[in-house]
Amino acid sequence: QLRGPELRHAAMELRKDKELVLQAVKQDWISLDYVPEELLKDRDVILAGLEQDWEAITYASKELLFEEEVVVAALSASIMA
Repeated sequence: QLRGPELRHAAMELRKDKELVLQAVKQDWISLDYVPEELLKDRDVILAGLEQDWEAITYASKELLFEEEVVVAALSASIMA
């Protein structure tokens, strides 16, 4: 089982695996640092980060920044901080 920060040591092929990335991000949103750009466009990946910290919004693609669900999740996380 991969822990969040260990994603940085994973091979690029593994970093492209959405389920593996979700597992890492759910453990530590900072794992988004090591997620390939195509998965930063994935709503589920960004929402997983936003469950922990509103700052995960900084990793979201421009397209996701216009999605209501993502913006509301970021605002909710910010209010809880």
